[in-house]
Amino acid sequence: MIPDLIVALVTGVAVGLAILIAERMSAIKAEKRKLEQLGTRLVHPLLLVLQRPEYFPRFDKIGELQKKQREAMKILEDPDLDDWHETSPSSLTKALVKYRNALRDQRHDREDLAQTIKDWDRVHGKEPNILEYAEARLLDANEQALRDLFPDKAERVRLETEFGKLREHGHVKSHARAFRGARARSERAQGDAHEELVAQIKATHAATPRAGR
Repeated sequence: MIPDLIVALVTGVAVGLAILIAERMSAIKAEKRKLEQLGTRLVHPLLLVLQRPEYFPRFDKIGELQKKQREAMKILEDPDLDDWHETSPSSLTKALVKYRNALRDQRHDREDLAQTIKDWDRVHGKEPNILEYAEARLLDANEQALRDLFPDKAERVRLETEFGKLREHGHVKSHARAFRGARARSERAQGDAHEELVAQIKATHAATPRAGR
């Protein structure tokens, strides 16, 4: 009787362990498939966005990210990105999280700068179109772009004088500096993300067996 109980107990334990191992392996495979799907959902679309050239930069709506950045942000706001980075951290996931955070910072600083400009104009502004001119100047519009936006030379002279006052205002200067810093960081992060995305695509292609082999 006792040997039979021992055999039954050992058998039960062995079966239980086998079931647990099988369930664990199944969960690992499911998580791996999920991460692979997430990688596909992020990598290819984001690389296409970042490689798309921008022929006509905009010099308005300083409170918003540029079109390419907005499109990248939509992809990077995937709720599973943080899980991917925490579960399977790599140089790629690190670069993507860093780029997303940099875009968030830039968006925040853009909004602050846009509001500060509006506040200054409400209190001190004297020239019509100063908001539009200030946004263009703060977005690094060149002389040709300024002539296209404001064809009248006399108006440009007046607006430049007014912009000089706005630019030297303490709050505007502070937020403009923060915006420039955030924009530079996001541009560096974009470059890093692009390099990692290209490397990931190359590695994936290299690991995929070719037909006929």
